[in-house]
Amino acid sequence: MSAEHVMQAAGLVLACGTVWLGLVTYLRYRGPRVVACPAGNQAAAIRIDARHAAITAVPRPVLRVAGCTRWPERHNCGQLCLDGVETDTRRSPIRRLARWYAGRRCARCAAPFLNLRWVDRPPAVMDREGRIMAWYEIPTDELQNRSDAFLPICWGCHAVTVLRFEGPRAEAGGSDGAAPPESR
Repeated sequence: MSAEHVMQAAGLVLACGTVWLGLVTYLRYRGPRVVACPAGNQAAAIRIDARHAAITAVPRPVLRVAGCTRWPERHNCGQLCLDGVETDTRRSPIRRLARWYAGRRCARCAAPFLNLRWVDRPPAVMDREGRIMAWYEIPTDELQNRSDAFLPICWGCHAVTVLRFEGPRAEAGGSDGAAPPESR
């Protein structure tokens, strides 16, 4: 073998290794993740830009947030939540929450939870007092310890509740000035 063939073989091995590392990095960082948002110590679901992480995998991936449940109001944050990103998605709190929602129906409209969209249409929960909140609005330390204290609520019912009671007329007490009715 000539020196030229050895160099070509070494280049091919290096290129294959780089592609392999990029693929592994992409698979590692795709999908939603739950992190503790440093602004307010609340849980947030983020979507990491897995393609960018794969492209920058050598020597170490550069992570950046592609989507977050706290956006658009906190879009220009410093993305400090990336320090707490779990690379093993099997241990992710999203997986535990997905298992909790699996097989359940919305406590309001009885719709089944089929394809959960954690970032742009997050599911919600209703506590025993009838307050409905998105799952990421629960403080991080309570999120895992109080799952029996909540009922599952679909995104549609949560969105209707937010528009009805927290919309632009919420400060005035609704259209007729009366307080909103009690939740079921």
